[in-house]
Amino acid sequence: MIKSMNKIILYSVPNIEKVSGGPRVRVTKISEVIEESGGFSIIGGNFTKFKRTIISPKSEICYVESATNRIKIIDLFCLLLLKAKTKIMVIYIRDVYTITFPDEYKSFRKSITKVLFSITNRIFGHLADMFAFPTDEMAVVYKRHFGYNKKSIALPPGTFRIEDEKSKPDISFLEKPSFLYLGGTGYKFSGFKAYLDFAVKNIDRFEFHILSPDDLDSQLIEAGLKEKIHYTSLPHSRVLDYIKENQISFLIHTRPLNSYDAITYPIKIMDCISFGLPIISFKNDPMISLLSTNYPFFIDDMEDILTFFLYEEELEMKYITSLGILEKIVRENSYQKQVQKIFDLNSI
Repeated sequence: MIKSMNKIILYSVPNIEKVSGGPRVRVTKISEVIEESGGFSIIGGNFTKFKRTIISPKSEICYVESATNRIKIIDLFCLLLLKAKTKIMVIYIRDVYTITFPDEYKSFRKSITKVLFSITNRIFGHLADMFAFPTDEMAVVYKRHFGYNKKSIALPPGTFRIEDEKSKPDISFLEKPSFLYLGGTGYKFSGFKAYLDFAVKNIDRFEFHILSPDDLDSQLIEAGLKEKIHYTSLPHSRVLDYIKENQISFLIHTRPLNSYDAITYPIKIMDCISFGLPIISFKNDPMISLLSTNYPFFIDDMEDILTFFLYEEELEMKYITSLGILEKIVRENSYQKQVQKIFDLNSI
């Protein structure tokens, strides 16, 4: 149980009823921890957020989950009220994609997004007493861009424990290893093509699975994988069941190194750690910091994956080592501990 959480308010700029994936999972989990511990959550649509802001108690800390690019007028009004009601306002900055990839925002429509992003984050600069970011590396990029020198903390996506130990995947990975691609494919550096290319070359040796909300039929047909690869879309609550039922061996995190992915990682990484599913990943500083330098399944290119399967005994030892590392991360990065970090800011 987190101590003194009756003195913290969560305000979510995104309406979790209209967002999916990582943002929805994160806000929902943090909200659950805060409310279970006696805190106050302000989430939902415009009317609900306005009503709950009005009735919210005076508190030591207001923690704000920001949206990706902009806030609405109603959010600004609510945040100004909460600023007057709370001692410390901590604003979580979700990403800095607009900063790291400015060339992506040259069209008229995207230039408007860029302007709104800038205005929104100037507002955040005036409102925030402190910032929170997924990683310290992202904090450096953001604060340097806007010229802020306010204190910040790293608040990566949290983990959650699977209560039933038997629910962890029981994987027969030595018989026929299986790989999972999880999440959207629209991001420029998603690495999805690298996953498909690897599948094409190794479809007879391994099983390949895709869990994605995107329509991928045309890409799978073009790659000759339509009837050979397992592909579906599932809500977050069903992903663990799918991993267990299909005895998935690894998540493949195929994002190549670039200026954005060198400073962060997606929330699905923490989900898979919670599921006890080892991750094969390219090396970047946040992933190394998270998984440790001793993590056995880092790669420099996709072909390195094949080297893991040269010797079965060595693979088994590495797999057991990786499960131990994941279990340690689950213990040390729970959503309860992440929320406690927010509350502990009151003593700084």
